Amino acid sequence: MAGLDLAPGVDPAQALKALETMLGDLEKVKPLNYRHSLFTRWKQIVQQALSKFLGPEHPQTVAFSQLVFHGPMPKSPMDPPVSDKDKAAYDAAMTKTAEILYGIQLALKQPVIDAPPALGEAPSPDLPAPPPPAPAAPAPPPEAPGKIVFNAADTVGRFAQSAPPPPPAAGNELRSTHDFERHAGPVPAGGIKIVSRSGTSTPTSTLEQMIDATEDPQQKALLVSIKDAVDAPDGTWLAVKNALAELWWANRDAVSKLLPLILRR
Repeated sequence: MAGLDLAPGVDPAQALKALETMLGDLEKVKPLNYRHSLFTRWKQIVQQALSKFLGPEHPQTVAFSQLVFHGPMPKSPMDPPVSDKDKAAYDAAMTKTAEILYGIQLALKQPVIDAPPALGEAPSPDLPAPPPPAPAAPAPPPEAPGKIVFNAADTVGRFAQSAPPPPPAAGNELRSTHDFERHAGPVPAGGIKIVSRSGTSTPTSTLEQMIDATEDPQQKALLVSIKDAVDAPDGTWLAVKNALAELWWANRDAVSKLLPLILRR
């Protein structure tokens, strides 16, 4: 019940009916005094009812048992059996009894109100289930072993992101895997110089033309090794990448011109 805890197993309707009977009898004993037998019997009934419906340790039961319905007891046979002090104490105790009983009656008549949900536990509205996640894109088919498959965007991106090898130590001669004696000679200050046999500059559209137009012997050897790695039936990207790394340290501009030629083969 809202605002009142009844003893275990007590029927609220039965408790309310008994309480209304006690309130009706209260109006009958109110004009009496503490010596009257009707009051004495009524007081016992109220005490027993409160202990039964609320429990003997309930605050309302204890408060009623502590009420005093009389004044100082007579000290001699000459004192009146009911003094003015007795009447005042009786009236005060009956007023307090009426407050206790009417308060219990009000609590029993209040409707039961469900406790509000705890903070942060408010029921959420029904929402539609989220759509299932989109299926993952199928993995690309594996590359055949021993075959070089060039993809322009992927190849350039991987080459640009990979860290170049450390530069050769001072005094070490830069040589390719195809280093012929006829290609020996210093690297010119200008790097790769692409010049036609007639002496005028000409564009190179193939790897072979770029090799023929390169005058520096060491860089020409690097271009030859790159061409061999690309054309080899069992060639791998690692071999091409290593050769490109050597050429990167010798002439970076040549690498930028060489990559499109490799990807077109």
